[in-house]
Amino acid sequence: MAAIQDDDLLNDDNNEEEIQGKQKDNGEDDAEEKPKRDFSKIINIIEKVIFVLIVIGIIITVPLYLIDFKTKKDVINQNSLISQDVYIFPKPKKQEPYGIFRFPSERQNEEKEFQVVLSDLQTLIKFSFYIAVADNTSDVIEEITKRQKEILDKVLYIISTKTYEDVNTIDKREFNLKKEIINEINSILNQGKAKDIYFSLFMVTKQKKI
Repeated sequence: MAAIQDDDLLNDDNNEEEIQGKQKDNGEDDAEEKPKRDFSKIINIIEKVIFVLIVIGIIITVPLYLIDFKTKKDVINQNSLISQDVYIFPKPKKQEPYGIFRFPSERQNEEKEFQVVLSDLQTLIKFSFYIAVADNTSDVIEEITKRQKEILDKVLYIISTKTYEDVNTIDKREFNLKKEIINEINSILNQGKAKDIYFSLFMVTKQKKI
């Protein structure tokens, strides 16, 4: 009976030692895992900070890039110009009793502007003009009003056949070009004649060959 009790006591001691050993091992494992968990948290925080910095960098960089691109584009466009001549023709000093036809504009109190590329494919013309008539005023203006699209087509065609050298001086524009346009307008009118045309704007822009 005493031997059995001794065995039980021995077993109890062994069990207690095993439990203490496991607890010790678990404590050591926890001690090893804690730095790993802390390191993982630090890595996650660093990754989030880097992501936020990247997003902020994109938000700041993209608008600056777009502004820089537009600036460079404007500079390139300006550098591509050989010359730009803008001349606003003066209104006639002598106010004769002309009837005036102006092409209707989308904006009130502004003359309609037109654009055409010349035959050299390097020169752009932006211009506005109006037609003056002297005889049978109401009938002529009424006819011009009805046939304004046809007249405008004629004018645009005449200008489009020119080159930079044909329009690069005031004399060439004011006399040669105007005379040709007036003659063409009068060739299609039946109720009277156009007395003159007046350019209120004539912008000549020549670009370099690409």
